Amino acid sequence: MKKHKRSSTINSEMKILMLGWELPPHNSGGLGVACYQMSKALASEGVDIDFISPYTAKHPGIDYMNIYSTHSFAAELSRFGRV
Repeated sequence: MKKHKRSSTINSEMKILMLGWELPPHNSGGLGVACYQMSKALASEGVDIDFISPYTAKHPGIDYMNIYSTHSFAAELSRFGRV
């Protein structure tokens, strides 16, 4: 059986917004690990990723995507009235 060379079908200009409630090393189940592995694979293909979590924390070793806290968005939205 011949092995086919994998061709990248992902657009390098693609931007993804991911929402999740955990991300390593602050995870308690499988969703954080799944988000971590999926975003790592997408970033290696040149995809620009913004991840939003409900808490503020440091994520050492995750430098391939932007991680935002919902708290920072709530503060920004408060300029427009009640949140």
